[in-house]
Amino acid sequence: MIQLWRDIPGFEGAYQVSDDGAVRSLARRIVRSNGVPQTFKGRLIRSRNRGGYRMVSLAKAGVLTDHLVHRLVMLSFVGAQPELCEVAHWNGDKADNRLANLRWATRKENAADSARLGQKALGEQKGNAKLSADKVKAIRERYKRSSYGVSNCGELAAEYGVTPSLIIQVVARRIWAHI
Repeated sequence: MIQLWRDIPGFEGAYQVSDDGAVRSLARRIVRSNGVPQTFKGRLIRSRNRGGYRMVSLAKAGVLTDHLVHRLVMLSFVGAQPELCEVAHWNGDKADNRLANLRWATRKENAADSARLGQKALGEQKGNAKLSADKVKAIRERYKRSSYGVSNCGELAAEYGVTPSLIIQVVARRIWAHI
């Protein structure tokens, strides 16, 4: 399969990115500020890991800046980032920067992908969870059956060793919504 290469916006003639997430510098000749010409050979640029994402450093006017490879692929092949969107990886693999695996998505859509792929810790999987799924079900059932509602939150909170505001969030399904 043939790799497609495109210029990186803002770095035209100096750097390109491929549809499979590779980044390269192009052979070029520049004149330095002191008037001395310098020739650069084209080469593949090695990416490094930052929180699971691949990153490269690109130079422009003598200044190096870091860029996430998935953003470079999207900007070069798809176009400008729509407002309120970020790059999402279809398969959840942050290091898979193939164009076929990337898309612009809202933060909510990206979070839904993480949950769908089992990458988002929910409920008891979270390290700081104070309740279990069974306790959440019991709290909601007891709250629903009670006739005195909010005043019951303090009693439930004391019984389960949590705060009344946590009980309210559980009952309102602001947290533990997957149960």
